[in-house]
Amino acid sequence: MKIAIVGGTHGNEPVGIEVMKHFRDKRSSYKNSYECFWSNPKAFELKKRYVDFDLNRSFGKNTQTHGYEKQRAQELTDHILGHFDLCIDLHTTTSNMGLTAILNNTHINTQKACAMLEQSIPHFKLIEEEKLDIECTHLNRLCPAGITIEVGPVANNVISGHLVLETINIVEKLLNFDFDLDQGLSKVPYFKQLKQVNYPENGAWYIHPQLENSDFKELKPNSPVFINSKGETREWQEGPGCFPFFINEAAYLEHSSAFLIAELRKGF
Repeated sequence: MKIAIVGGTHGNEPVGIEVMKHFRDKRSSYKNSYECFWSNPKAFELKKRYVDFDLNRSFGKNTQTHGYEKQRAQELTDHILGHFDLCIDLHTTTSNMGLTAILNNTHINTQKACAMLEQSIPHFKLIEEEKLDIECTHLNRLCPAGITIEVGPVANNVISGHLVLETINIVEKLLNFDFDLDQGLSKVPYFKQLKQVNYPENGAWYIHPQLENSDFKELKPNSPVFINSKGETREWQEGPGCFPFFINEAAYLEHSSAFLIAELRKGF
């Protein structure tokens, strides 16, 4: 198995860059071979998520990328597409999500890799996105199989030593993983993304303190989700079985996103 390790897709997430540099310089022997790629160095120099367009939305047929990220997307495509079997794209989040892997494709090796991580790392969580396979615009779709690693919480442009070490452990498990093994995919629990919940349009609203930092905890009907400076609240009006994540994620504020909603499923 040939694996591409990618760090710095977002320039203000330096944990992934530190991990990518660790494996670039270490060159230890693992079951699977690998190469490392620093995907958005200009955004890192600027300490920004991106220069002109989100690089992690710059791939596939549905992208509208432009500017510097369009150039980088083509350069990365030339270096990765057709040369690697699996892509590991390393990210951080400001949300209280802990250690997670995001699936945006249905390739069997993606599912096996995620199942192994869920089974071998305590409290590790899996998220399957809404748009999969050819509909996806993420970088890791340059390979037949690919996962996005999200670790947090950590502020943008901050290096957390704890999360660097946790991410190194995750990558080492993938580099040493035997993809021929049977992972019992029919029993793997994961969160299926359903929709985005935006902040209310009128007035200044905030995530309610009872919801803040409560990623992956089930939202009960009539639970408070928003509050304003007057103490007025907005409550959850949908039924049970809804799990929020990416709560108050800094990167998503430009899209007015307060959090994403998923349902808990079992078995790919």
